Amino acid sequence: MLTVSNTHQDFLRTLDSQRAVMHSSQTDRLKDPLYAQALRKVTLLDLDPAIEVISHLYSPRGRPAADPRMLIRSLVLMYHFSETSIQLWHDRLEYDSLLRILCGFTGKNPAVGTYYSLMDRLYLWDVSPNILPAGKNIKPKKPKAAKGKPGRKPKNTASPPESDIDQSGTPNPTRKGEKMNLNPPGATTSLAIQAQMGEISPERSIRILQTLFKEIAVEPSIAFGLIDPDNLILSGDGTAVHVHASNRGHHLLEYLGTENFDTLRRYSDPDASIGFDSDTGDYYFGYTGYFNVVHNRDKNIDLPIHFMIESARDHDSTISIKAINQVRHLYPNINITHLCLDSASDNEATFQLCENWSIDPVIDLNKRRGKGTEKSGVTISSTGKPICRADTEMYCTGFDKTHNAYKYRCPYVMKKISECPHRDECSRGTYGLSIYLKRNSARERAMQKHGTKEWKTVYNNRTSCERVNNRILNDYGIHKTKTRTQRRISFVTFLGCVNVHTDAWTKGEKTVNR
Repeated sequence: MLTVSNTHQDFLRTLDSQRAVMHSSQTDRLKDPLYAQALRKVTLLDLDPAIEVISHLYSPRGRPAADPRMLIRSLVLMYHFSETSIQLWHDRLEYDSLLRILCGFTGKNPAVGTYYSLMDRLYLWDVSPNILPAGKNIKPKKPKAAKGKPGRKPKNTASPPESDIDQSGTPNPTRKGEKMNLNPPGATTSLAIQAQMGEISPERSIRILQTLFKEIAVEPSIAFGLIDPDNLILSGDGTAVHVHASNRGHHLLEYLGTENFDTLRRYSDPDASIGFDSDTGDYYFGYTGYFNVVHNRDKNIDLPIHFMIESARDHDSTISIKAINQVRHLYPNINITHLCLDSASDNEATFQLCENWSIDPVIDLNKRRGKGTEKSGVTISSTGKPICRADTEMYCTGFDKTHNAYKYRCPYVMKKISECPHRDECSRGTYGLSIYLKRNSARERAMQKHGTKEWKTVYNNRTSCERVNNRILNDYGIHKTKTRTQRRISFVTFLGCVNVHTDAWTKGEKTVNR
C-alpha cells in the first residue's frame, strides 16, 4: 500500500530547517563542489509527478510501502557520487547523516531489499527463468558459402527485392567498424508498417520507466528552456552495454549424474545475449542500449529524451524504428523536424516512415549499398529521371525484378550520344555506369540533400549521441556496475539519464570533473 503525505515543498522546508541547525563541519562539506551540486540537484528534482505514474503499481491495502520518491532521490544521488553498489551505498548512508538529509530520510534508513523491490515493481515483465538450455548463448554461425565457382552466383538464384534487404551489417562480422545484422528479410519494412498504423505495445517492459523519465526529467528540461519542443532535431544511436556475467552459465549440481546435467545450465543473467561491438571489433555479452538525444547548441548541452535496453543481437535498423515510434507516442506535443541516424538506418522503410510523418531524415549513407546517384555524379531531374555527368538523360532498360527498381544505363554506351567527356570517369568497364531507381523511392528523394552544407550542419547534431553514451556508460558507471538482468540494467540506465538532465539544470555553477 502506498501512502504519500509529504510533497516536494515539504521536503525543501525540512531540508532548510535541518541545514539551519547543521553542525559547521557539515556545512563546510556542503561547500565542496560535488556536495554543492548534489544539494542543487535534489532541490530542483521534483519527484511529485512520479506518484501519479506509479501509484497504480501498489496494492490498495496492506503494509505501507516506503515512499518511492525518497528511494529514487537516494539512487540518483548514489550515481552522482559514483557509487554503483546499493549495499555499499546503504552502508554509507548508515554513518553519513548529511547524505541522509539530502536523500530526505528523516527516520530509519531503508533496507537494501527495498531498493530492489522498487526496481522490480517498475519493470512490467517477469524475469526470465535462470535455468535455460546450455546452448542458449552462442555466437552466430558463419553463413554457408555459395556453391559454384568463386565470384559467380549460383544458378537459379536471385537476390530478394532491395526494399526487403538491410545491407547495413553481416551475420558474422570480423573487423572493427562492422555491425552484426541478424534481421530476417523485410524486418524493417514490417516494423515501419506497424509504426505507420500506430501500433505500439502499451505493456512493453520499460514503459513505466520511460514515462517516469519523461515526467521528472524531460518535462522540467523543456520548462527550463533546454529543449525546444516546437523545433526538435532528434538524434539516435545504439551502444554496446557489457555485463559481468558468464554467457556459458553454470552446471547444476543437483542434476549431477542425470541426462539434464549437460543440457541445462543456470545463468546469472538469463536475459543477456551475445552481440558484436563495432567500436572494439569484438563479440561481447550483454545488451544494446539505444538513446534518442537532443542537442542545445546555445548552451552546448546534450540531453537524452528516450532510452531503450534491447537484446545485443538486435540491429540498430530495427531498434531505431521502434524508438522513434515510442518517442512520438510519449511526446505527442513535440514537433520533430529532423531525425539524425547513422548508416545502419539507411533503408527505404525508414525513409518512407519519416516522409509519412513529415520528418526530414538526415541519415548517413551505407557503403554496402554500392555506388548510388549521390556518389556517381548523377542527378535526378524534376520528372524523376537520372541525368548523368554529360547532362544527358540516362537510358532506361526497363524494370529489374531482382533489385525491385528501374535500371538506367550510360547513354554513351547505349549509343544515345556520340561523345562523352566523362566516359572514363563514371566507369572503367565497357558495360558503363548503371543506376537503379525505385518507383516512388523516399530514399532517393531524401538523398538529394545529402552532402549539402545544410545537411552536414544538421547531421553534426548526431555526435551528441556519442557524448551521451559516454556519460551513461562511463561517467555514471553502467559498465562498472555488477548489475545484471534487463530490468536492473534498464533501471540504472534510467538513473544515469536523470543525472544527465539534473547536471544540465545545474550547469553554470562550479562543478567538479568526473
